[in-house]
This record gives sequence, structure tokens and C-alpha cells, in this order.
Amino acid sequence: MAGLVNDLFKIQKRLDIHVFGMFSKDNVFLMRSFRHLINSFPAINIHSSPIPSIYDPDLPLAGRLDRSIRLLCSVFITHPGFSETMIDLLRSDLIISVGGYRFKSKQGGFLDLMRILFHSLPLLIARRYGKIYVMDAQSIGPIKGLIQQKLVRLVLNHAAMVGIREPFSLQLVQKLGISAPLRLVPDAAISIVPRYSSRIIEFLKKYQLNESDFVILAPRQWFFGNYIFYKNYLKKLAKFAENLEHRLVLVAHSLGPISIENDRIACYDLLKYIHKIRPVLVQEDWSPAELAAFYGHAFALIGVRFHSALLSLVAGTPAIAIAYEGTKAQGIMSYLKLNNFVLNITDFKSSDLTDKFNELSSNSANIIAKTLDLIEEMREERLQFVREILKLACK
Repeated sequence: MAGLVNDLFKIQKRLDIHVFGMFSKDNVFLMRSFRHLINSFPAINIHSSPIPSIYDPDLPLAGRLDRSIRLLCSVFITHPGFSETMIDLLRSDLIISVGGYRFKSKQGGFLDLMRILFHSLPLLIARRYGKIYVMDAQSIGPIKGLIQQKLVRLVLNHAAMVGIREPFSLQLVQKLGISAPLRLVPDAAISIVPRYSSRIIEFLKKYQLNESDFVILAPRQWFFGNYIFYKNYLKKLAKFAENLEHRLVLVAHSLGPISIENDRIACYDLLKYIHKIRPVLVQEDWSPAELAAFYGHAFALIGVRFHSALLSLVAGTPAIAIAYEGTKAQGIMSYLKLNNFVLNITDFKSSDLTDKFNELSSNSANIIAKTLDLIEEMREERLQFVREILKLACK
């Protein structure tokens, strides 16, 4: 969001931007989700989900099922009785579905259908009322299930333009037979500019972290419901960390807002298996721009959180990505011509990570020089895409 809003204001300073979240109006996580965005862009307007949210973490199972059934029913109702938020959405001149990884169906089951429907329905309602929407820098697929495929095909075909953020998803979308204009568009986070705030400077001084003398590891929780797999994944990271010659800094890249997206938990879990060294732990509530600035001081970064790797590269620090779902990490690293520096979370070994790190270390200056040139080109590609979609609102 921060990258997209930055691009929008760079092209046209006087825009009335409204952001619609995934939580309900009274959910405490709604405003917390956008705290950094509001601080960076105080003029934007924040709204709750335009349809009943299936993401509210305080919902019991029965409540999620009830909302899912209501979502399904609304597909067949011509006038579903719109909320005020939905009416606000329908006042828009242009609707942008922000980049992410929501249009996927790995199993082809009910939960996959509900997620796709939740993200499709506001767009399809808007289309019914003559509104223009575009997809910005999405990752899509796999799409299992006949209904899921038809729904994804429907929402993409009705888009005025479809931006895909990596080549593997683009190939999948092309196979779906999409008639809307398709674009390969860099992830919006590439537009984030590192910001060296006083908080970053003070933290570096406090822990005596000199430029390029430390390595960052940004883990995340994974293998939910399978403790053995999760434990083995953490042990492999710990073994790699204990053999580093550089100082180690653990970063909680995401602080939530829901618990499974809180990387502090992953950091605390990882620390249980690191015994030979004492890492520095970063669990401060920094903005994406501040995180990028901090990553820019490191020698290298290993990111399970993919956007930690991307913000590291944006700031001029080489990175290794550990991919945990779909083709997002592999595809974007391939787009950046860094596909050799991706490992899969399910089958990597600590020795594999060490080998990749040694390869990165031996050629880091050349790698980052080429990457920074490419990132500048990709920023221009993004700006051109945003210019194109803004023109759609003027037609």
C-alpha cells in the first residue's frame, strides 16, 4: 500500500485516496493495520471492509461459517442491501485491487472458495454498477477447483487492466484465457524509499551495529499445525546462524496485526535453538521505509518474510529468500534476475543456506550493483503502469 500510494501521489499530488481494509468497522485491528500508512500519508481515508469480513480474528468458527454463507448468498441477490462502506466504494472513480497473494486455491476446497469470493465480490459489485477496477501487482495461483477457476477468470476478465508481479503467475493467468489487458508489473514495495529516522540511527548506535558488519535473518511462523516440521525449519536456521562469522540480527519484519502474522513469535521460537551466539533482536514498530533503511546497513539479509528480502534489495543489501508458499518469492527473484538465491522452506538444508550465503558474499558488490540498476528500471515500469491506470479513470 505504501508503495502504491507513493506512486499515485508522485504522478498526481491532488488525489482523494480511500483505503478499504479486510477487517470490520469495530475491529481493533482495522486502524492498527494502517498505522504506518496514516503516518506517512495523513490525508488518505481509511474504511472497513465493504462486505462482511471473514478475516476478523475474534470471530468464532460459527461466525465465520455464517459470514461465508452470507457471502455465497449475496452472489445470487441483485440488491444485497449495501453497507455504508460499500456505498463509499461505489463512489470511486477508480478501484485498485492492491497487490498480494489472495487469488489462490491450492486444495480447491470451501475455504479457498471463500477467500477468492471475499476478494472478488466488491470488485464484481463495482463492475455491475459501471465502476472501473484494476488489479495491481498480484500473484495468482495455483487455482484448483472448477468454481474457483471460473470465479478468478470472471474477476480478471472484468478488470480494465491486470497487473501481475512475477512471470510464473503471469504464465498461469495466460493459461486461464484472460481477455483483459495483462501487464508484468513490479511489486509495489519496490517504490518504497528507505527513511533513516532518528529511531534507526539510535538503534544502530545502541547495539554498535556498524555498516556491513552484521547479517539479518527475518523469519516467520510456518507449518501451522505441524510442530515437528516447524521445529526442524527453525533448527536449520539456527545451525546456519551459529556458523556465521558476522553478527546476527533477528528482525520481526511483521508485527501482525493477527497472531499468525506476528514475526516476534517466530523470533522467540528461533532463539530457543540458538545457543552459541547472542543475536540482536529487532521487534520495534518501524515503518516499511524505516525497515528498508535498517536493512540497508547490513552485509546481507536472509528473509523468510519475502518483503524483507525485497526491501533489503531496494536499500542496496543483497538478500536470500526462503520461499514458503506459491511462486511469489521464486517469481519475483526471477524478475530481479536473482533466481539462484531462493530456497524452498520445505526441503532446504542449513548447508544449502550456507552455500548460497557464501556465493552471495563472494560476489555481493557485483550482484547489488546490477540489482540496483534493475530496481531503478522497475520503479519506472511501475510508474508507467500507475500512469496508465490513472488515465482509465479519466476516460
